[in-house]
Amino acid sequence: MSKRLNKNTVPVCVPCFFVSWLFVSDVAAQEFESQVAPLLSQHCVECHNGSDARGSLDLSNQKSAFLGGESGPAIVPRHLDESLLWQKVSSGEMPPDSDKSLSIAELNNLKTWIQKGASWTRKSSLDQYEFSGEHRAGRDWWSLQPVRRPQLPPLASGQPNHPIDRFIERKKRALGLPSSSQADRQKLYRRLCFDLTGLPPDPDEAERFINAPSVNAYETIVDRMLASPRYGERWGRHWLDIAHYADTHGYERDQRRPHAWRYRDFVIQSFNDDRPYDEFVKYQLAGDVLNPDSPDANIATGFLACGPYDFTGLEETSNEKLRRQASADDLDDMITTVLTSTMGLTINCARCHDHKFDPIPQKDYYEFASLFANVTKQDRVTMSLSRFESLEQQKRKANKQIARIDQQIKQLDKTFDLADIVAGGNGAGNAPGGLGLDPRTGLFAKGKIGMLNDVEPNRFVRGLSRFVDGCFIPDGGKPDGGAKAQIATTITSTGIQIQLPDTSGACWDYFQKGPCLSQDFTELDNVDYQLGEHTLLSIHANKGITFDLDEIRKSTGFETLRFSSVMGYGGKHQGSSADVCVFVDGNLVFERQHVGRQSGGIPIDLKMKPGQRFLTLIVTDDQNGIGHDQIFFGDAWIRDGSAPSATLKNKLAALNKQRQSLRQRLRNLEEPGDLVYAVVGRKQLQATHVQIRGNPESIGESVSPAGLGCITQLNEALGTAESSDQERRKNVAAWITSKQNPLFARVIVNRLWHYHFGQGLVRTPSDFGFLGDRPSHPKLLDWLAVELMDSEWSIKHIQRLIVTSATYRQASASWPEAMQKDAGNRLLWRMSPRRLESEAIRDAILATTGTLNLAAGGPGYQDFEYVDKYAPVYKYITADRPELWKRSVYRFTVRSVPERLMKVLDCPNPSSLTPSRNETTTALQSLSMLNHPFMISQAKYFAERLEREESRLESQIDLAFRLAFSRMPTTAESRTARQLAHEHGLFYFCRALLNANEFIYID
Repeated sequence: MSKRLNKNTVPVCVPCFFVSWLFVSDVAAQEFESQVAPLLSQHCVECHNGSDARGSLDLSNQKSAFLGGESGPAIVPRHLDESLLWQKVSSGEMPPDSDKSLSIAELNNLKTWIQKGASWTRKSSLDQYEFSGEHRAGRDWWSLQPVRRPQLPPLASGQPNHPIDRFIERKKRALGLPSSSQADRQKLYRRLCFDLTGLPPDPDEAERFINAPSVNAYETIVDRMLASPRYGERWGRHWLDIAHYADTHGYERDQRRPHAWRYRDFVIQSFNDDRPYDEFVKYQLAGDVLNPDSPDANIATGFLACGPYDFTGLEETSNEKLRRQASADDLDDMITTVLTSTMGLTINCARCHDHKFDPIPQKDYYEFASLFANVTKQDRVTMSLSRFESLEQQKRKANKQIARIDQQIKQLDKTFDLADIVAGGNGAGNAPGGLGLDPRTGLFAKGKIGMLNDVEPNRFVRGLSRFVDGCFIPDGGKPDGGAKAQIATTITSTGIQIQLPDTSGACWDYFQKGPCLSQDFTELDNVDYQLGEHTLLSIHANKGITFDLDEIRKSTGFETLRFSSVMGYGGKHQGSSADVCVFVDGNLVFERQHVGRQSGGIPIDLKMKPGQRFLTLIVTDDQNGIGHDQIFFGDAWIRDGSAPSATLKNKLAALNKQRQSLRQRLRNLEEPGDLVYAVVGRKQLQATHVQIRGNPESIGESVSPAGLGCITQLNEALGTAESSDQERRKNVAAWITSKQNPLFARVIVNRLWHYHFGQGLVRTPSDFGFLGDRPSHPKLLDWLAVELMDSEWSIKHIQRLIVTSATYRQASASWPEAMQKDAGNRLLWRMSPRRLESEAIRDAILATTGTLNLAAGGPGYQDFEYVDKYAPVYKYITADRPELWKRSVYRFTVRSVPERLMKVLDCPNPSSLTPSRNETTTALQSLSMLNHPFMISQAKYFAERLEREESRLESQIDLAFRLAFSRMPTTAESRTARQLAHEHGLFYFCRALLNANEFIYID
């Protein structure tokens, strides 16, 4: 009986014991994961991890932790006195960094865990980035967790049934904050206009909205503003802040980027078109790879080239160490821009060491950097590079055929080459090469040179070559008692003199066969005169040279001579130009003034009579400094001027016909190749290495392209060391814009919220890491992020939701009780009043005074005088003409020299990333708004507009208030305004309105 009883009890006791063991095991696992694992990860594993662990003690896994290191076992279950880990941390000896010392609660948790048996329930290894703590974020940080749509809070009685309001109201009610009343229509309309278009309301349209009986009038106005082309100009400006766009390089060589504006226009048009946000970002990272045949996609990559560019360090310096440092800095700026703008992570902190606050090890920095390490910033065509290469290959083939025909023509129609002469040749193309003719001495000199020293203007020097009579440096005037007196310039050995314009008297480089020093172009009308049978004679201002025609006759046997050439400008800069003239025996036979890049090729064909001896070519500086005044003469040839035989004429005609046909083919191949300042991938890959302490001279291990390990939802590997630049950027574009990326959608909806309310749900728009802000409404943030993805990434859809909410429509009035509970208005119990940014203030002034030029797009307007020097000079002028009255987003933005009024009004430095505009209040702002020449002139135009549109003073005052403040004046305001206008005139009244707080604030 007892045996049967014992047998029967076994099946009962075993399950009970097993369930009890499972429960204890589960509790132990929870205790380890919630209490001990975070402790070890945050305080210990950084130093005690892997094969090179400090003291040979690896605390990242159970086996090595229990085994211990050099000093013995670190953890002995149930024995505190034998556990070295406990001895070190309880005495305060470890961790060595006092900021990371264990708290009393952490010490108690560790003590209890060891005493209970030190149950280590994890199979995978611990690392320092896994858990968030008091001093840093881990991979469990809030912003790195998956984005899921939360349920809408219950709809309370009397609460607006709008998804945004349901989240906002719940938090306000929890704190006992009532909602503000809705703003009146006048204020609401003005708020909408500035938020969505950046411009003040049109008075008549505002009045129609205010008096509209339709209950849907507000929604109709919202849709109309979102469809306005002014919307993209407003919101494009916000993105350009994040990209730190400008039209110059920055640094000491702050050179212009004449084609950068196409990226700016792409951004504006993308907002107007409501381009899906994921596509918008993909194009900016890899548009030239994803859609190479789309000009927009190629232009979009200008995003990667938006930042400053150290031209000296990257291109001019001969010091390779400086070049490597500049290259590392440039790459750092690029990847910092990419990650802060799209994902709100401060990766640049990991350039020199593991990130101190976010889970980004230094190796991750260089793996991510390798994704962009093989691009260069430059002007590139907006067509696909494959299409461009195909066209170029066809052009090269046609040019080779033309070169063969040119050679045949040259053999039949004998020529004497003047370019050959200045390089020491005899006109037949046998110049030894590498020589130039020095205008100061008439002697041949080796190589090229920059600015000539010891210049003596107007001194004629004989030439060493028998074909060169002599040369000179022209200057048509000389100092004489403080003024310039005209003097004659000798141009021949026989004493012939001519009168030339005043020049700087400075001179650059020798007469050269081929391009002179720093010459940028050798091509005119699709003919490159540096290639094939063509020749090129370069004469940089200021220089003159006289050829001896008698000697040329003796050499060639020609009795009658003809001089032919195609002349043009070889300098890079659009603003520079030069004057060119040709004399025969002192008689002017050809002249062109202001020859610049826009002039193209200018043909010259001059026949000399028998007995005429001297041919003189002169280039002067157009009286604007020598700058880039690089003139060249293509195919500067002396030919036989007599009539050719019938046979020769027929042969030449046939060859010229073939040549003309090939030229037409070349013209047909000329597809409009607009340029944009963007990026181009290197064909030769460069390996990326970890730089120890961020020093390019201290190279560590090589790395392969990868994303960030803290984004655990996505595959980290994005290529191999052999992956092309195109493959790398295509992969990272997909990685960043993935719906599984927890940061991508969160960051952009927070930015939208920031620009509408003055602060985001996260108040640090470009930092969602440990040092950034925590979200005030995390569930609302995630709801908006999912809504953006579900709406096919429509930015306008999210903005429509925001501005139609009751939260957005609240009045800005304040009351003490609410201020005591939430002075920063984090819970949005009212709408916070905001000052307009500098660009919006300028645009509002122009719109109010009636001078705003709404012409969109194109090269930025330049409200400065430009002087092309080694360090360019930008001297600002008063913007007092229509082309300078375009919207401020179209301003040509200079990094090194900000425009004064814009700077005073807190316009940011585009060399820095600007996720949030500063808003200061200074005396200088008041003085500038009152006295800046732009403000004075605009106040005058404002008064003229009032007089033009209204005849009576009372009506003029009413119109002024409607234009400036979107409302009618009060009785007291009207009375004061009439008195001011009577005593001082409309100008002073208008000046006062433009300086009112109400003009630059929206509430």
